[in-house]
Amino acid sequence: MNKLLGTVVLAACMAFVAPRAGGIELVVASTRPGDPAPITVRWYRLTESDDGHPDDPAYFFKKISSTSYPASAKLTVELVLKKEVAATSKK
Repeated sequence: MNKLLGTVVLAACMAFVAPRAGGIELVVASTRPGDPAPITVRWYRLTESDDGHPDDPAYFFKKISSTSYPASAKLTVELVLKKEVAATSKK
């Protein structure tokens, strides 16, 4: 079990903020350390709240997609995040 200052690490996670022509997107790649678990990548877009929810924050990150990469000794959270960001930068 990994410990950092007395806290158990439950997930390995990295994120990247991607400014796009259509807005700002947040990319989060994560997995559970120590398990042969897949790496999950989730994309979120910064979205303005609507008038139907006056008590909500003015802006929030809305999930726009999710992808899962199979567990592999060669794949790391950092490599998957770089791959995802590079692939969408070419579009």
